[in-house]
Amino acid sequence: MRVFALLAAILLVAPATAQTVQERAFRLLSTESNVEQSCGFQVRSSLAGTMTRLGYQLRLPNWSLGVAQITGMGITNAGVDTTLDLAADLLKSDLGANDVNCCVDLNRNGNIINFAPPASMVGGIITTQAESNAVFAVNADIKVVNGIQFCGVSAVPPSTFVGCADGNSIITINTFNPPAVNVFTDPATVAHEVGHWAGLDHVGQTCSPTPGQCGDCDCTDGFIDRVMFCSICNGAPAQGLITAQQCTSYQDAAQ
Repeated sequence: MRVFALLAAILLVAPATAQTVQERAFRLLSTESNVEQSCGFQVRSSLAGTMTRLGYQLRLPNWSLGVAQITGMGITNAGVDTTLDLAADLLKSDLGANDVNCCVDLNRNGNIINFAPPASMVGGIITTQAESNAVFAVNADIKVVNGIQFCGVSAVPPSTFVGCADGNSIITINTFNPPAVNVFTDPATVAHEVGHWAGLDHVGQTCSPTPGQCGDCDCTDGFIDRVMFCSICNGAPAQGLITAQQCTSYQDAAQ
């Protein structure tokens, strides 16, 4: 009876900002100080300690991601951590109208590993279906390459993609540029491609994108500041707008 009473008390605590029931549960069951700051709620430390003793794991839903790079790229664990932290912060940001602060974490699973690309993959750039398949087959959640000119569709002349997802993992391009920024790629790209992995399609206001492709979207569209818009336009989707429904997909697909 005490356990049920305690859980009931938790669910009655009012969050600082409006959110869905599912988001509220995740926020109230997390006690890390950085989560309190980014997700806008407070939990008493005595309550957290009691929940831990009862066997509850108090944390946000988490994407634990293994990362692989083409041998010789020079990406570090610290660079991966920085990018994943920034991508999670992007999802957690609350920019007002049309946006929710989506409480979800992205963390590195183990040390970054190296892989050798197919011999046909000149310069570490994916240009064919076979090369794409070979990279997706690498045993890691995120595979980093030097360029992507093929992502599920053939294009002449070659298209340029910053990321590609197949439903089980993602490929992203290397933008590692020391010593200015210690990241391995654009955090917005990681947030976007993880969104595809979570089952989200592209969004658009005036265009009609097909899943996995950009359709006829361009940078005049009204949704260019959304995480799941199909292109990066003047810095977007770095503004990170995400809906409550999309947030639920990120949370449900996490661990």
